Amino acid sequence: MAGSQSGELKMEGWLYIIRSNRIGLQYSRKRYFVLEDHLLKSFKSMPISSLQEPGRSAIIDSCIRVTDNGRESIHRKVFFIFTLYNSSNHNDQLKLGASSPEEAARWIQSFQEAALKGGPYPGNDVACSKSRWQSFRSNGSSSENHNNSIDWTLYSSTKMDRVTSDVVAPSPWTIFGCQNGLRLFKEAKDRDSHGKWDDHPAIMAVGVVDGTSEAIFQTLMSLGPSRSEWDFCFYKGSVIEHLDGHTDIIHKQLYSDWLPWGMKRRDLLLRRYWRREDDGTYVILYHSVFHKKCAPQKKYVRACLKSGGFVISPVNEGKHSVLKHMLAIDWKFWKSYLRTSAARSITIRMLERVAALREFFKARQGKYPSTDLSSGELIRNVRLQQSEEDSMNDMCTQIEAGKNKENMSEAMERAPSEHSSLVGLNDAADEFFDVPEPSDYDQSEDGWASDFGPEVYSQDTRHPKLSTAAVFVRKLHDLAVQKRGYVDLQEMSREDGIFCSYGNTLPKDPTFTLPCSWTESEPSTFLIRGKNYLVDRKKFKATDALMKMVAADWLRSDKREDDLGGRPGGIVQKYAAQGGPEFFFIINIQVPGATTYSLALYYMMNTPVEDAPLLYSFVNGDDAYRNSRFKLIPYISKGSWIVKQSVGKKACLIGQALEINYFRGKNYLELGIDIGSSTVARGVVSLVLGYLNNLVIEMAFLIQANTEDELPEYLLGTCRLNHLDAAKSIPVKLERIYEHEIALLDTVVNAFAITDFEQCENVVKNWAISSLHHEVKEDKHTLKDLLFFLHIPRTGGRTYFHCFLKKLYSNSLECPRSYDKLRFDPSKAKCRLLVTHDDYSISSKLPRDRTSVVTILRNPVDRVFSTYEFSVEVAARFLVHPNLTSATQMTGRLRSKTRGVSTLDIWPWKYLVPWMREDLFARRDARKARGTNDVKSSDPYNMEEIAMPLLEYINDPTAHEIVHNGATFQIAGLTNNSYLPDSHKVRHCVEKYKNLSEYVLQIAKKRLDDMLYVGLTEDHRESATMFANVVGAQVISQLVDSNAIEQGAAVNKSEQSSSFSDAELDNNDHQNNTSDEKGDETTSSSDDNEVKQGTMTVGKLMQTYEVCISSLRKTQAGRRISSLKKISPVNFTKEARLQVPQTVLQRIQMLNYLDMELYEYAKGIFANQHKQAHRLATEKLFDTETVGSMFTNSGRIKLWDVFLWSMAFLLLFIFFLFVNAKRRTLKLKI
Repeated sequence: MAGSQSGELKMEGWLYIIRSNRIGLQYSRKRYFVLEDHLLKSFKSMPISSLQEPGRSAIIDSCIRVTDNGRESIHRKVFFIFTLYNSSNHNDQLKLGASSPEEAARWIQSFQEAALKGGPYPGNDVACSKSRWQSFRSNGSSSENHNNSIDWTLYSSTKMDRVTSDVVAPSPWTIFGCQNGLRLFKEAKDRDSHGKWDDHPAIMAVGVVDGTSEAIFQTLMSLGPSRSEWDFCFYKGSVIEHLDGHTDIIHKQLYSDWLPWGMKRRDLLLRRYWRREDDGTYVILYHSVFHKKCAPQKKYVRACLKSGGFVISPVNEGKHSVLKHMLAIDWKFWKSYLRTSAARSITIRMLERVAALREFFKARQGKYPSTDLSSGELIRNVRLQQSEEDSMNDMCTQIEAGKNKENMSEAMERAPSEHSSLVGLNDAADEFFDVPEPSDYDQSEDGWASDFGPEVYSQDTRHPKLSTAAVFVRKLHDLAVQKRGYVDLQEMSREDGIFCSYGNTLPKDPTFTLPCSWTESEPSTFLIRGKNYLVDRKKFKATDALMKMVAADWLRSDKREDDLGGRPGGIVQKYAAQGGPEFFFIINIQVPGATTYSLALYYMMNTPVEDAPLLYSFVNGDDAYRNSRFKLIPYISKGSWIVKQSVGKKACLIGQALEINYFRGKNYLELGIDIGSSTVARGVVSLVLGYLNNLVIEMAFLIQANTEDELPEYLLGTCRLNHLDAAKSIPVKLERIYEHEIALLDTVVNAFAITDFEQCENVVKNWAISSLHHEVKEDKHTLKDLLFFLHIPRTGGRTYFHCFLKKLYSNSLECPRSYDKLRFDPSKAKCRLLVTHDDYSISSKLPRDRTSVVTILRNPVDRVFSTYEFSVEVAARFLVHPNLTSATQMTGRLRSKTRGVSTLDIWPWKYLVPWMREDLFARRDARKARGTNDVKSSDPYNMEEIAMPLLEYINDPTAHEIVHNGATFQIAGLTNNSYLPDSHKVRHCVEKYKNLSEYVLQIAKKRLDDMLYVGLTEDHRESATMFANVVGAQVISQLVDSNAIEQGAAVNKSEQSSSFSDAELDNNDHQNNTSDEKGDETTSSSDDNEVKQGTMTVGKLMQTYEVCISSLRKTQAGRRISSLKKISPVNFTKEARLQVPQTVLQRIQMLNYLDMELYEYAKGIFANQHKQAHRLATEKLFDTETVGSMFTNSGRIKLWDVFLWSMAFLLLFIFFLFVNAKRRTLKLKI
């Protein structure tokens, strides 16, 4: 297919010209192309001799760029598309298709090498032509900067280095077994996993398959019936949406016969991305997504593939391939039904497909078509198809007779020296002939079958006559898709921009603990070319960088932000104004989309640029030279396997893969790297953005050295980015107004761009409107029939329950709770009190017009601390067991025997305690394996040898799901324990697009406003007093006026098991814990009698509360001491909290941004309640202790007291009459 003689490049073979007709439908034309040195020639048939004149031709010089467009289906035939275009005139382009990925890769490499040679006159500088009809070669002035500095025939940048990685990094995988001839690995996260398994671990199977990498890639990409010959999990699949040539959305349905008995069928909705590496390695990556066209189906449970895929690497000269298959999958089952070990076995079972694929290729050895097309094989194929091509040419000749005959003859008569542009190679005369060529429908044995659904590619299989308006709408829709850029970058709202101080928007953190920050990477992490690289091809660790990174920007805008170095007020211009020798090298990485994000890295050197000759040549060279030299080494040091695999660790010449715009200033050179200029890069960035918050990204930049004088290489600079967050990017002030036509077009385009953000916005808005619609507008200050205590975990609600509500309400008045699947059971009629961890959505089960709600909020930072401490404390009680299995089994037996409610039955401890329990056992096992109990840290919140560090806890996905912003989501009714059917969808949208969280926050605030009482944990004494006066007084009044006391007195002791008790939580301490509850019930009994007898007052209620809380605190302190002894020296105290680093506290605040704002709002409500209570207290005419026997706090007179006082007044009146009558009698006698 390609030949190279005497240093000349030659490549020839059949390709397809891909064009669009006037109504926007694509078609293909088969042509024979010959690329010889710098000249590309096109023939309608294979040339008989080298002297035959081509139909069309073009010069490939340094201005020509090649982009890989991936797979595309045209008339049900799959092509591998790539595009040639002029970097100075993007309208001048040629879109070509190959029948296999290997063939496309060889052509792309050949075109890149031809472009790097710089045209027919390499001794001269090449200036890119702006004309679309002239040759790409133009005579320019000689360049003194880098003339003849590159020997492209020897040291082309497209040649592969021997090393497969340019980063020195430990392997992220640890082998743990071998099964069915496959090596099994698990992901070793950050080297601190202590041998434990995650709930959904990343597992990889590795095997060798007797097949070429291309053939295996073809087999894995197919979703047709042939897949069932090796994939025993696969039932059927389809392509839901084709996003671009490298990315699509696919749906897979799985069989159930390979799953455990009783487990429902699973299906997967996946985003699939693929690419081919330069060495012939194919990478296919998957992760689960949501899509409106593929909702969950009734008979299937949709599993969640967190990350997964295949890596196919050729070995043994391409005859065999090493196949790596990785999965990290959540099978979506209840943990009580299927344990982590069982889920792991299911994943391993699915990985055994590698062995099935290996046997599949063995069975078809010698029969399966080879995709390794060498030059000789190509020529043979071409000759076999010659007759077919001749017949096709005859048909085309007849069709083109008449109108186009003159045009075609002119094209054939053109002299070879009069080469047309790339546009000329498109054969414009073919535009009006949309009848597919016969070869388009030929499904030969080695052809690629299309797996694209007919719905997606219906435009390629029918030819409707569209009106002009319809064509306009179609093009606007295509433009909208292009504008969206396949990147979901709409987490932030379009708020008003602000003027930036360029160079100061992303903070520096040398300690590397602050999220969304930067620092410099260690240069020795990266490998660069040594002094003798041209001879031994060896690379060595870098020792230092030429420049120091001094600043970084993380910006967002509705347009590309170019030339940041030239903007007033920035760090570059400040140094320029001082007139110093400082020189800046700025790398501006631009991520396109509805919102464009820019990551700008500023490097500075204090010495003259002339002292670094290679850098001097780069700074003062032309764009073609710069594009051939600028190199990036990427490295994901922390993150998911799927991201690490997509990014890689190999050096890349950025200018050959992406569009770079250069901006030269007095004291700087800025490189604007457009990620959107490559389909492959867009796919990688789209994948990375989904994991951005959890990534640590490291990069090194350098100028490639190609000659002996330039070696050894050196790094320009390095950077390390910690957990970037799109929400924390800084908006840029719009500095110019778009022209009216562009603004109008954007408006129309946006009207057609129905984005995922808009769908999410509609979901959240509809939920908010529905929530407001169901609110009952009545007097919120009056206690209604049912009191609902919305108990937010770790706010002190249990104290209020035992020391207030249990003293007022008998057990017969409590609404029974059913903790089966964490649901409230409203089966008991006329219940008056509900205390539960259920969120606000439970109100849908309650009579809204007869329910009053109360709650308590706590400072979010303190609540996160308390949640962490309680999770560790309770989990530590299980360490009396020899292992986790024993602890789990014993707990299950105890819970089945007792009727009491365990902490493990209550949300959120049902999830948090088992999670922490498994972690404690894993760390204990790791200490035993090491044979030492040494603890490096004295900070109880960072003793990773004993317990999960606080920082790891708050960053874990479980904490994100349950703990962070928990108060807001609980009040809004959007926890994972919600009754609302759309709660998961609403929460997913809010977490994905943080500007939508304002709707949730406003609903939560509105519900706080409508509550009878809102307390604060921090203002403990004041909150308790207010609760007694606002809630307690009205409860006393209601219970005295009703007959509830008599109804409940006989059964006061019968339902003690309904209280929030962790008495049966563990197996050794449960007898001691039950005594705590008995003490509470004893005091409750006497207080019930006081309420029944009418002697309970607010003052007595507060006195009882003080005694009760003192007893509870002693009990809880003793229990905590007993539990923490099992994980000594871990000991949580107030003093220890003060030692937690400030960066950790800031991280907690950032993660709980909704709770922080809601807490401030609750403080305002609490202050207003306090003022109102104080005003009412001053208006009372009598002291409550002396008048309390006559009046309740509501001002109602007791009937018995009225009778007694009335009798007293009547007797006094009779006595008065008797005395007066006696006096009159005496006077008469006198």
